[in-house]
Amino acid sequence: MVFFLRSNSAKHTKQHQATLDQFAGHAAEWRSHRDWFYTLPLFLDLGKIRVVHACWDQEHIEWLKNKNYFTLNDELLMSSHNRGDISYQVINDTLKGKEFNIPEQYTWHDKDGHARNANRIKWWVKPASSSYEEFLFNCPESLLAEKVPADISVNIYPHDAPPVFFGHYWLEDKFPVIQMANVICLDYSVAKNGSLVAYRWSGEQDLDNGHFVSVS
Repeated sequence: MVFFLRSNSAKHTKQHQATLDQFAGHAAEWRSHRDWFYTLPLFLDLGKIRVVHACWDQEHIEWLKNKNYFTLNDELLMSSHNRGDISYQVINDTLKGKEFNIPEQYTWHDKDGHARNANRIKWWVKPASSSYEEFLFNCPESLLAEKVPADISVNIYPHDAPPVFFGHYWLEDKFPVIQMANVICLDYSVAKNGSLVAYRWSGEQDLDNGHFVSVS
């Protein structure tokens, strides 16, 4: 029996068309790659450093540890597509990043023309007293100077926690920079003519812009 976890809409098909084309007629290779994805860790807590795809929320990480979910499996994949299940929020935040609904009047359109009224947040920035420009990725220009509502509360990555490395956000800065002393994104859009970026970590708690290595 086949279960579809996402609708076969034109939008979803377009998002994955390149993958569908590359694996067309190669069913065995598709299964091999799918099985390989099931071996990849959802996060790495190595003591002095941490690694995650999109967002490190300690409560989410503890939930995954307590459930013994260190990699993806059929059970977790199924439950994480049920909006009423806690795993939906955990997996979405961990692998896609936390999102915040912006005021409707600031709705914007992404590169594919889809209307958006939610933005990913910079989960290491305290929303209190911050502007939307400081708090959001891809903040609409008309919203840049507005202050984030005082009643917004999210789990922020602590300033004294181990350095955390992640990707996912397709940054487009010409030169890579750390986001915070212990927070660093290494995704600089290499698949879109950006740069392949790495960081040479030498045991430091406070990250250093001088430790970046990149190839354009």
